[in-house]
Amino acid sequence: MSRAWASGDAVDVSLPMALTRESTPDNAAVQAVKYGPIVLSGAYGTNNLSTMPTLNPSTIAATATPLQFTATASTGAVTLLPFYKMHGQRYTVYWNVNTTPPPPPFVAHYRFDETSGTAAADATGNGRTATLAGGAGWITGRTGNAVDLTGSTAHVSLPAGILAGATACSVATWVRLDTITNWTRVFDLGSGTSTNMFFTPRSSAGTARFAITTAGSGGEQRINAPSALPTGAWTHVAVTLSGALGILYVNGVEVARNAALTLRPADLGSTTQNWIGRSQYGGDPYLDGAVDGFRLYSRVLSAAEVADLHSTGQ
Repeated sequence: MSRAWASGDAVDVSLPMALTRESTPDNAAVQAVKYGPIVLSGAYGTNNLSTMPTLNPSTIAATATPLQFTATASTGAVTLLPFYKMHGQRYTVYWNVNTTPPPPPFVAHYRFDETSGTAAADATGNGRTATLAGGAGWITGRTGNAVDLTGSTAHVSLPAGILAGATACSVATWVRLDTITNWTRVFDLGSGTSTNMFFTPRSSAGTARFAITTAGSGGEQRINAPSALPTGAWTHVAVTLSGALGILYVNGVEVARNAALTLRPADLGSTTQNWIGRSQYGGDPYLDGAVDGFRLYSRVLSAAEVADLHSTGQ
């Protein structure tokens, strides 16, 4: 700029202040978040980060405070601040970025009202048809029909990647146990024994349990109920996960919670072995009973919504 300057002259420079993400040179899935030219960092206080968090870019939102944003990561809710403001606490400027688009809020609903064949329709209209396998059949259910699981090899297979990209979720279903054996599964969504999330009516501790892991049984994050599920009666079970909080409901009432969870369904990746009535572990028994009204959400059901599903028999 060639000109004569006088005392008090100033130059205003306008920069495009938009949220962008920039990948590292060696890995497109590892990215930094920028607001215009400003690199944003995730504030973690005194928390140690043992692994690089996974960020859901669609959740980044501005706050009323200039240059401050919020987002959802695999560690839960996180505040994003300019890198130059970060001092006296732990932080990260790099994220594993979930590039898988999140599923719809109501992912799938299996009424199991069919009377023949091996296909179970998805009542949401999303087209996620489930398949009966191993001799599973149809039986009178809690409402209409249900899927009959004989405890031998009978199970239901759900589509691969059914919860891929979900940073929150709810699973709700009716189950009637004819007999109960340790480590059977109402559901088990995963890709093997290392990576999965499941609900068992009774663990070796004698109580019902939900668990999620990316490091096998030794790395499970658990919600333990105070007792096992009963046999011979229809029981409504629901699990909700969001941020650090997981809640387990039985018959519409909260029975247990864990407020220190760090794993989300998105952390499991695109799971390939998603089952009702079958475990990822080949030595575990199959479920002996029936399942009805199986629902999957990529959002958290409220306590009132869970209670309503139970009271209305849905």
